[in-house]
Amino acid sequence: MKVFISSTAQDLVAYRKLADDTVLRLSQESVAMERFGPLPGEPIAECERKARESDVVLCILAHRNGFVPDKGRGSITRREVEAARAAGKDVLVWIVADDYPWTEKKEQDLLTDPTVLADPARVAEVAAGVQSLLDFKSWLRAKFVCEAFTTADDLGRKIAVALSKHAQDGAVRRPEPARGEVRIVHALQPAPHFRGRGALVEELSAWVSDLASPDRRRADRSGGLPPRPACGSLERGRR
Repeated sequence: MKVFISSTAQDLVAYRKLADDTVLRLSQESVAMERFGPLPGEPIAECERKARESDVVLCILAHRNGFVPDKGRGSITRREVEAARAAGKDVLVWIVADDYPWTEKKEQDLLTDPTVLADPARVAEVAAGVQSLLDFKSWLRAKFVCEAFTTADDLGRKIAVALSKHAQDGAVRRPEPARGEVRIVHALQPAPHFRGRGALVEELSAWVSDLASPDRRRADRSGGLPPRPACGSLERGRR
């Protein structure tokens, strides 16, 4: 099973590493940006492609929106999730608990930077990022079953349980291989009303009923069969 890990990076380093380790420990293929290397196309398009080509996408979200490559189209994380959903892939979502004391970076932390506060355009940009993050979380909760997490260990345990269950459910849904079917096919169609051979039917019926007919074949004492007299009508009936 190919598992794509989608999340922001700077605030979730330890969480991403534990998620990656959990996927590998379950003997599944982990698709994480830390191992992407050089990509043949544009980075965003390649991330979307890898999400579409995976079997499952793990979306992990805390308090950062992340980079928005195209204004109005959402963050990279959102675009990865949208690409997977459009391709019909399963998306498992974890959002940090609102009451968990978060010590990593938050989107609104930039509002404490004097240089940002001195630039109205930057303040508006940060506010838009905070709103975009809130919209993304609302969209995730509306489209998927989302689970809360706290510590990295807590997230790792929940990912292990979810992926194990997902693998079992996939095995149950897998259709059984097609089996061969035995059919008996007759060369001749059923003929409940035999027509056109009345005289031959009478001749054959009389021969069957006459147990003393010289045409009947019996084994001689040597174990062989005596020559059978020619019966033109009977031979014609067998053709």
